Amino acid sequence: MYAGDFDVIVKKLLEASSSKYFDKYDTISKGAGVCYFCAEKREVYGFVNTYNSYTVDKTGFVSGGFRQENAWRNYPVCDTCAKELENGKRFIENNMSSRFCGFNYSIIPKVTFENKQGIEEILSLFADYEKRKFSLRDETSRSLLQSEKDFIKIMAESENNLNYNMLIYREEQAGAVFRILAFIEDIVPSRLKNILKVKTQIEKEDYFKGIRGNENSTYDMKYSFECLRRFFPNNKIEGNFDKSFLEIVNNIFSSRNVSYEFLLDKIMQSVSERFLKGEYFENLLLEGFMNVRFIERLKLFNNIRKGENCYMLEKNEKNKIFLDYLELHKETFDNDTKKAVFLTGVLTEKLLKIQYMERKSTPFYSRLNGLKLSDKLVKRIYTEAINKLNEYNKNYYTELESIIAEYIMSPSSLSNDEISFFFALGMS
Repeated sequence: MYAGDFDVIVKKLLEASSSKYFDKYDTISKGAGVCYFCAEKREVYGFVNTYNSYTVDKTGFVSGGFRQENAWRNYPVCDTCAKELENGKRFIENNMSSRFCGFNYSIIPKVTFENKQGIEEILSLFADYEKRKFSLRDETSRSLLQSEKDFIKIMAESENNLNYNMLIYREEQAGAVFRILAFIEDIVPSRLKNILKVKTQIEKEDYFKGIRGNENSTYDMKYSFECLRRFFPNNKIEGNFDKSFLEIVNNIFSSRNVSYEFLLDKIMQSVSERFLKGEYFENLLLEGFMNVRFIERLKLFNNIRKGENCYMLEKNEKNKIFLDYLELHKETFDNDTKKAVFLTGVLTEKLLKIQYMERKSTPFYSRLNGLKLSDKLVKRIYTEAINKLNEYNKNYYTELESIIAEYIMSPSSLSNDEISFFFALGMS
């Protein structure tokens, strides 16, 4: 005979396991009511607290009289549903949860049409995940969430009658406090397919291939939200930008607008700080550019100002290399001001290399205003760069200077952050 063979023991154990739902704070909170979840009339409890985000440990948290014994009226949950909630939480934590960019997150499947097919698809999803989770670990460096358990690819392969909610949270005080940082609702599989498609497309762009690494090595950049997180850190020196980062992630998954100006401002703040310290900034800038290209291709920017293309320059053997490049990347260099600013950055970098060969130093850096530029400053830099090249008797770039002279005459439509950004890209 075993303890479980005796009904009286089983009953006592079940009662003991349920008591935490109604017996706390030296108070009993239960009564006859309608369960919030199953909508059936039965005995309901007042202290069900599955995720530690709802609590009535202080009387001030209890609405309708501040009486803890009446908490069951605020959030009535029956014994069966309370235990199902606990089981569901345990399953999500063990099977559908992971980390990215310093955050915990859980994926919660949601059937949009209640039918047998929807339930079977959820079960199939879990089985598919179990089969693929080890192979996905090998793809961590290439994944979007950069987590050990990357659900994005599996979710994208679902039918559109199965959507997802994404819960991003932080647990504090050894799990006693559960803080919901973001809750992204109704992520549609077709949307995820498009996000993965765009990720693949930008990784193939030549801007992000053959990047200089350590010891003369090169590598191809891969996009993940770590690239975005780089510009929205959380540390004692730079501050806490968790909220801004999670808002952009939410907007990407929910197909909402992202501020182009705000993103560029954050990118150029980070790049300018490195530049002023004399540190290598090119790879950081390219990560910023990757963020811009990713969100741009998703068509989420809401405040890009279009400039003008006033000049169609005639190609010749000397200027062909520059004009071909601009034409090949016309999606990026879509107006004359961007072209002028970008090519002025190219010219400036050529001057800096000549200066270093001549003097083993680059004093012209001090004329770049910490990469905090304006239309007026770029025109000044353009003139001064030509004068310096002539002083060194090494002005090999007259054709490049002529192209800039044509484009720089167009009226500027760029913000100072855009000007700084495209100038720095030219330097890179």
